Amino acid sequence: MPENRKIRICMWGTKGPFFDNHIRLLESIESITILSIGSWHRTKSYDIIAFNNAESPIEKIFEILKRPFRVILLFSKLDKWCDVHIVHYMNLWYLLSLFVVPLKKPVIYIPYGTDWRYGNKNRGRINYIRKLIFKYVVHKKIDLVVLEFHFNLRRFAEILELRDIEKLSLYTIFPVRNSFYKPTDYPIKKSSSCFLIFSPRALRPFYNHDILIDIISMSKFRNSIVLLFINSFGHNNKYVENIASKAKNLNIKVSIINRFLSADEMARLFSISEFNVNIPVDDQFGMSIMEGALLCSIPILNKHVKSYRELMGQKNAIFIDPYSIEEASKLIDSILANRKLHKKMCRINRKIFRNRKESNVVENLTEVIFKVIER
Repeated sequence: MPENRKIRICMWGTKGPFFDNHIRLLESIESITILSIGSWHRTKSYDIIAFNNAESPIEKIFEILKRPFRVILLFSKLDKWCDVHIVHYMNLWYLLSLFVVPLKKPVIYIPYGTDWRYGNKNRGRINYIRKLIFKYVVHKKIDLVVLEFHFNLRRFAEILELRDIEKLSLYTIFPVRNSFYKPTDYPIKKSSSCFLIFSPRALRPFYNHDILIDIISMSKFRNSIVLLFINSFGHNNKYVENIASKAKNLNIKVSIINRFLSADEMARLFSISEFNVNIPVDDQFGMSIMEGALLCSIPILNKHVKSYRELMGQKNAIFIDPYSIEEASKLIDSILANRKLHKKMCRINRKIFRNRKESNVVENLTEVIFKVIER
């Protein structure tokens, strides 16, 4: 790479807050220029459209058939331009491209969790083939895999039978956005007569919102509790309808926000909520856990998700078994009744997560990039 020019980075991802944050942070570094592949709409000069929307069923079929060829061609073409590829979330199209394209430039892979775990038993043969391809790509085509937590690093190495430890690296690379470090900007106080419980994850069965309603229905504070859910894309699907119907039948107050929320809006909601609920079937480590914790929205977590225990413990979070409804309800009630413990958890969380500012993540991303380029 010529000494006097900027480092060229191709960012391969799927549109979302993690991907967008990394693009924004890397764009702020003077010594780096980026191209972003994975957006559905071109909003910046560095956006390249890899996936097109389609309206009719026939158009969707043709789009799916064309997509692998388009992405493979993009990888081949951009490999000549860039100095390093960074892959956010290994979707099927990126996986196939890395499998078939003989790249000359190094590849950094940032896993999310759902892209490298194959838990759908109804798609056993498909998952088996995909895992074989994934394993080959990680062993032969990826130069560095960046994870945040020891548990996920060990699990990743175990699932993919990866013995080359130099391929794996631990860094704090997912920032807590600046909005969540400014509690004084949100002067609204929590109500003494009403408890807001915020479940910020996508309104899908995977995140067990329906089970949360069952848990709250058994609470002795049920008449004072309001559950808040976010339907980010505004889809009125069967699950959303079932959630609303179930809450109504059990006489549980539920508010569903049918749109995407900005970081400032999320921060305001966390600042007035008592709890931040994350009880999915499985997870890597949801950023909303940390964002809420910084604003004294105490995390309620599924005790069966092992990765949650990387940063959380009994002193700063509530671990429940979501499938033991009555036991989980009693545990939540005990914290609602103990305001001193709630405040203590808040102080601990603000101390733990203060190192996730965007400036720290910029330093870590830069170190990761130079680590690969200078090999």
